[in-house]
Amino acid sequence: MIVIRALLRNQKPFWYANFIKKVEIIDDDGSRTAQFIPVYDNPVKCFGNISGARGETEIQAFGVNAEYDRVIALVKSDISEESVLWVDIAPELEVDGSLIKLSNGQTKTPFNHIVKRISRSLNSELIAISRVSAS
Repeated sequence: MIVIRALLRNQKPFWYANFIKKVEIIDDDGSRTAQFIPVYDNPVKCFGNISGARGETEIQAFGVNAEYDRVIALVKSDISEESVLWVDIAPELEVDGSLIKLSNGQTKTPFNHIVKRISRSLNSELIAISRVSAS
């Protein structure tokens, strides 16, 4: 049995952005490249109990072969397995809530985690996440 500790003092802030669609990359000549980039919604601030490392309880919840670094325990969210996250860093945002972009089009603070698996129950959810190096 998994017990979620939803005490406010155990919760840490993190941000997530949900996947919207894929957009095809167009080269400098205006030709289609058949390569796509994902487009995400504006980051949303959320609070959850973020584990320091993977443990025995999480192994049972997600299976033995699941590859992930940490687990976020939440009461309820709209995070999906296509969402990206900023954990232990805050994304730098424009006034409208979108990510600040550099002159080369890259985000100033790229996401640093992706969702690997989600285990939802009636009153809570566990989200297995992995650290990534994104641009």
